[in-house]
Amino acid sequence: MHIKFSYFLCVACAVLLSACAELSESLSTLFDVGEQKTPQEEEIVRPTKFKILEIQSPQISFYDFATITYKRKSTELKLYKLGKVVGSITIKPSSICFNNDCLGKWNAAKNFFGAVSYGNLFEDIIFGRDIFDGEGKGIAPNGAMTQWFVKSGQEIYYERNDSYTIFQNKSNGVVIGIQNYTIKSKKN
Repeated sequence: MHIKFSYFLCVACAVLLSACAELSESLSTLFDVGEQKTPQEEEIVRPTKFKILEIQSPQISFYDFATITYKRKSTELKLYKLGKVVGSITIKPSSICFNNDCLGKWNAAKNFFGAVSYGNLFEDIIFGRDIFDGEGKGIAPNGAMTQWFVKSGQEIYYERNDSYTIFQNKSNGVVIGIQNYTIKSKKN
């Protein structure tokens, strides 16, 4: 009888400890206790690759290498000159930060692109999505997707495919160009 009681006691303790561990984990998740992810630990959803980036706007003039890191809650562009990081642009759900100087998306877009813009325009260009609800959409002879239209008196040209994206406001001179960086190997 003593053996049965000991066995029952061991099983009961194991069940109790297991339940306590699960309860502790559930409570820590519910109240955000435990490991906190820092912004550096945010999950990356697409691999980071080197790009050639050109930005021409009233605030920024840049042409060199960049990396684009697509994370679950933000997208970060690191800008390089001569192989060293010289700046960053971070796109968050409600703001865009240029070297840690953040503005709401609508204000940032208006400052960057001018009056013909909207809050997610910069992000749509970086992700290669349609802009302005697909206005002026067509396919170029080279197979690239294009959008060419006039909005509020400003001529917009936007072209993209798998290896490059180019946005131009031909009226005010704002340009964003992104091209994949590839190394061509020599054939023997």
